Amino acid sequence: MKVDAFVLFCKMYESMKYALLFWMLYSMQLYNAYTH
Repeated sequence: MKVDAFVLFCKMYESMKYALLFWMLYSMQLYNAYTH
């Protein structure tokens, strides 16, 4: 059970990491659109 929780945490971390990366790219595009 402890291992399952760790695996679940790893999966959540992976998905959060990709979501954060996507949000950073999206915000950079918005920033460029407003500044140019």
